[in-house]
Amino acid sequence: VVKIGDIELLMSDGMCSGQAEFRGVTLSISVDNDEQAKEKFTAIAEGGKILMDLRKTFFASSWGVCADQFGVNWMVLAPIPVPANA
Repeated sequence: VVKIGDIELLMSDGMCSGQAEFRGVTLSISVDNDEQAKEKFTAIAEGGKILMDLRKTFFASSWGVCADQFGVNWMVLAPIPVPANA
């Protein structure tokens, strides 16, 4: 169960039969800084594979894509703060 405010989002793998596949789904984790991004990215990618190295982009000081040991794709990012008057 994932809680978003007062909403509980329940996820299911169906009937637990056959080979699990995670096509078309990428989960995202947003963290506060580059150190946390590296820590989370490294932990998720352990036993999986790196699809795009953690790097700086126009929208994040750190952003990368990896698959965990179960084949689930993850984006990890430390967003660039948006000025309050933007």
